[in-house]
Amino acid sequence: LKSEVTSREIVQNITSVPFASPDVEWTNKTAIFSQAVGQLQDVLKVEGNYFTMGFLLLMVMLVRMVKATDVHPRTGLLTGTIAHGLGDLYHFAILFLLVFLLNSLVAHWAFGGTFKEFKDVRTAMKNQLQILLGNLPADFDQHFLMIVYVTSTAILMFFLMLNFLLAIVVEAYTKVRQDIESIEVENEIVTDISLTFKHRFQRTWYRWTSTQQMLSVLQRNVATRSVNAEHLRLSGISVPEARQFLNVYGSLQCLGSKESKDVYERAIEKYKAKTPPTQDVVQDIQS
Repeated sequence: LKSEVTSREIVQNITSVPFASPDVEWTNKTAIFSQAVGQLQDVLKVEGNYFTMGFLLLMVMLVRMVKATDVHPRTGLLTGTIAHGLGDLYHFAILFLLVFLLNSLVAHWAFGGTFKEFKDVRTAMKNQLQILLGNLPADFDQHFLMIVYVTSTAILMFFLMLNFLLAIVVEAYTKVRQDIESIEVENEIVTDISLTFKHRFQRTWYRWTSTQQMLSVLQRNVATRSVNAEHLRLSGISVPEARQFLNVYGSLQCLGSKESKDVYERAIEKYKAKTPPTQDVVQDIQS
């Protein structure tokens, strides 16, 4: 934008107006000055437009950054809470705005001629917001009706409305927490990120097949609730590669079946009791 050059040029045009020169007519002086001021106003308008555009872009980036936090269940608490409580928040906003506007109209009608804080509806809404933040009007305790108004506003808008909002947020947050607890494959974010990089390294080291092909294999066997080396071999994946794949992901506790966990727990209990495991336990472990 060459703002330094433009600013220097505008200042020079304004300061170079020959006001003290008797050879230049007054109309020419004012025309030169008006032209310089007009140029300054144009530059300020452009700068204001760029500032507004930059502010909007930063706000969009902020929203996108917050939205990106839902990539993981535990960092997506904020977006998940908003999503779960969006319907209730929408209706709460309608109710709050309606009560807030009507209360401002009452304040303007009753106290507009007595208190300057309520001289018009816009000023009444502004000062009513200040009341919600704890800033009371000056000398409000000298007027009985003003005391009634401030007290009713505090009870209705602060204690009731604010607690309604908190109840909506807490309920939505509780639902999000319940959803997170029901996810069996979720770890804390540092562990999941490390496992992602670990997977990339192992895929290169063991020369696993492409993710798309492996995903298609898993999707074809989703009805069986489990995948073994034979399923992977029949899909064109080599046996060593299939075994490495199952060994890596089978070590994750979240991917183990409940039946296999019960079998291992029973075997451990037998071992601790120094009692040989029964034949059915041995068969379950071998299978």
